[in-house]
Amino acid sequence: MEKKSLDALEGYIKIYENYLKEVREETYKKFPEETAIIIEIINNWIDIIPRKEEDYEDYIHSFQGVLLFYLWKISNWIGYEILNGKYFEALRNCRFLFEASILSIIMEDAIESKVYEKWKSLSHFGLKCEILRLWEELRDKHIYKEEDKTDVIRKLVEEYLERSNLPEEEKKEYIEVYCSILSDERLGYNIPKMIEESKEFLPIEDKEKSLKDTWRALNKYAHFTYTFCDKVLERPDLVFIESMDEKLFKECFDIYFNTIDLFYCILCWRFQRVKEKMKEVIDRWNKNFSLRLELTEKMINSKEERQKISKKPGK
Repeated sequence: MEKKSLDALEGYIKIYENYLKEVREETYKKFPEETAIIIEIINNWIDIIPRKEEDYEDYIHSFQGVLLFYLWKISNWIGYEILNGKYFEALRNCRFLFEASILSIIMEDAIESKVYEKWKSLSHFGLKCEILRLWEELRDKHIYKEEDKTDVIRKLVEEYLERSNLPEEEKKEYIEVYCSILSDERLGYNIPKMIEESKEFLPIEDKEKSLKDTWRALNKYAHFTYTFCDKVLERPDLVFIESMDEKLFKECFDIYFNTIDLFYCILCWRFQRVKEKMKEVIDRWNKNFSLRLELTEKMINSKEERQKISKKPGK
């Protein structure tokens, strides 16, 4: 690309940034506490991540651990989108984090309960990726809707592991474990049903309807629906360029806040160290903000037996 074109591009970006700054400044004035909370969510990440490299092993082999590290990037970006009037885009990214939160807790338990039963240790992240890959293939083929899916699952697993370099005896063990994991009926549930199942692990009984409503709203914004068109009909300028919209900002912020509260809650379930650190975060949070992280607080104060996975030895 020629320097002249690059200079023009950089010039355009600066003009665009100046326009976004106007939207941000209007947001700061109308929603000071919400703005401070968005920034605090980013700050919280620094407080709850493992600081020592030798502690990484406790996190990087779980879905929640990988999402914890990713939270820095995605919370920065979603916060940026909300403050700059990119409401539709922020909601689409919120959907990823919400779905990942719910799916990770069901998938993590389905995998680790079988792996621990077989090998008395927790699985590495590579195994989880393989299960996720096979699960997606089964889901996309609608296998979980069939009454008798045992043979289909076994055939898929055998074909997949046949390509591995594992010794034959070890390969047989993995086939049995993989088939057992993928036969877990919970893996055929949709997100609302998985929310119901998550009550076994999380103190979300009072928030079940709210979480399902959040998921429903996120789906409406993630797809081309009347929800998007209604907003455009009401505010046509939102199609062309970012603009401050109080109703959209509030809806977007509320959904993001509920999603973060859910994710923090799940992190506290999965990692005892995060739970301990989050106590300090909550103490500081409640001194500075009127909004409470209700699910996270409940998880911190809940009975220890909810934390089934993080109590087991291994990775």
